[in-house]
Amino acid sequence: PPQPTPTPPINSAAFDEAIATVLNDLGTRLKSAGQIQAALDLYLQASALCPRHHVTWYNIGVMYGEMNQPHQALSYYQRALSLQPHFAHALSNAGSVLRQLGRLE
Repeated sequence: PPQPTPTPPINSAAFDEAIATVLNDLGTRLKSAGQIQAALDLYLQASALCPRHHVTWYNIGVMYGEMNQPHQALSYYQRALSLQPHFAHALSNAGSVLRQLGRLE
């Protein structure tokens, strides 16, 4: 009888990145629906799975900004910028937070 073709092994990093992308997208949908805490929870899960994904760190910053926690927001924008230094949205939001905190020079 013919032998079944073996299934290739799952690349764990690629799998984690794919799941993180789905969680990030779901978080964005929840944010749009006004479910800020639920969105934040999904973004945090996504960041744990794929810490290299700069957009997730940015999204966490946005959530903290909307929750009026500028210091937290700034730290997450800075994390996004450490991964993608020219990320315009993170640069803009970080600048806005620095201005809000009176730390813009």
